Parts: sequence; C-alpha cells; structure tokens
Amino acid sequence: MPFDPVQRTRDFLETITPSSKIALLHDDDPDGTCSGVLATRLLKRSTGKELSHRQVAPHEPFLMGITPTLAARGITHVIICDLSIDRN
Repeated sequence: MPFDPVQRTRDFLETITPSSKIALLHDDDPDGTCSGVLATRLLKRSTGKELSHRQVAPHEPFLMGITPTLAARGITHVIICDLSIDRN
C-alpha cells in the first residue's frame, strides 16, 4: 500500500486524547517556523489541544539529547517539522 501522508496525519491525530501532552520540534529557519505554525494550527483545529512543549532546533545536533527532556515533561506525542530525525 502506498504511503498516504494525509491518512497518516489523521491516524496520528486520532490517538490524541484530552490527557495527551504534545511537543513540537522544528527548525529555526523560515520554512521550519512556518511548518511549526501550520502544525500547531492543525493540532488546535483538529483536536482542540494546545502544545505542551515547543522546542526550536538550533543549527546543531539536538534531537538525540531532547528525549530525556520530553520524558521528564510527560510528553506523549511528538510532532517534528522540517527536521531530519538523524540530523547531525
């Protein structure tokens, strides 16, 4: 079955419950900021939820080190915009 990003997004949003804590990670350049804003608006319009945590990525590796911070905050869902998860 081919990858369907719209359905994948719907499936993800359906997993969000009133007790979910959501983090958004995005790049600090213009397209990263815009994609972060769009993701935030989609989240609010689709689920009524606000972000629990927002992290803007500096131009250096950070994703590997962010996991303990997210775990300590009780984050249950992570949205990553305009970043490669293996960014080094």
